[in-house]
Amino acid sequence: MINKTIILAIFACLTLTLESQTIQFQFCGKTDEIPTLDGSGVDQRAKAALKLDFLKIGIRGFASTNPFYVLGNIESGKTNENFLNKVIADKCSGSNGTSGTCSQCGVCTNVSSLTNSNIGNAVGKLVNNIKVEAKDNDIYIMSTGANNVVCYETHKISLAGQGGKSIDVYYKYEGIAALNPSNMKNISLTFRYNNDAYPSTPFFFNKNSNHVGVFEDTRSIFEKVPVSTEDLSKKLKFEISPNPVNEILKINLTVYKEFKGYINILKENGAIAHFEPAQFDANISSKEVNVNTLIAGNYILHISDDDGRISTARFTKLQ
Repeated sequence: MINKTIILAIFACLTLTLESQTIQFQFCGKTDEIPTLDGSGVDQRAKAALKLDFLKIGIRGFASTNPFYVLGNIESGKTNENFLNKVIADKCSGSNGTSGTCSQCGVCTNVSSLTNSNIGNAVGKLVNNIKVEAKDNDIYIMSTGANNVVCYETHKISLAGQGGKSIDVYYKYEGIAALNPSNMKNISLTFRYNNDAYPSTPFFFNKNSNHVGVFEDTRSIFEKVPVSTEDLSKKLKFEISPNPVNEILKINLTVYKEFKGYINILKENGAIAHFEPAQFDANISSKEVNVNTLIAGNYILHISDDDGRISTARFTKLQ
């Protein structure tokens, strides 16, 4: 007979490999400054623009062919988050000599997904004629001025189920310079896990001048996805019901300390079946997750915070 303690220890190890963190990206650059309107009243700022087409994340060797997460590209069967058409930042005050944040712009809002979730923001020196816009499932950073770095910072992307694994990032972007290619510069892409600081030198690349054209590549992150060493027991406790469940899984909460976090549902192999950001505070005693679209089987409910602490519970989805 197998010792029960050994079984529990094996289960704990298996659960630990499912624990994981978040990843966040900054895509930045400088462009020419272009007058807003031509003689016919058409906005010209897209003539000096940095365009992000997509980011895809996958296990080492599979980011381009079989990513587990896709930002900015619609792919069947993947966890996709795509850009809702909207102006993110425009009509900004200030000048090169003053700080310019999004709050100083006449238009200042977050980047939204097609389901209206927050998937990032414009950050950096937003002054003069700058415009940031989501259009046709791309992000455009336009008319920054040659001295002003402006970035699209993504939301924190869940890496639930990927703890301890090596991952790649596949990206595609374009530098557009109708007037002065030398001012298409300081184009960079970097990342951080959890609430870590961004590296002082951008991790993936930092292109300093004349960076015009379409660029597409896959880069490896050498540091494996961190594995959580702490649970959320100091911030909350929860129970789930009913279990087994047909359609609506209820999470009954006791929140000790307010935090922003994530609700994930993982398949037994660690793949993400459901992901959503969530706010946890003392006024919220329960949350509901619709699991009707999940196929019958065993799953793990995975709640995490921005610092990578996690708590889990297992449940069964009925047919």
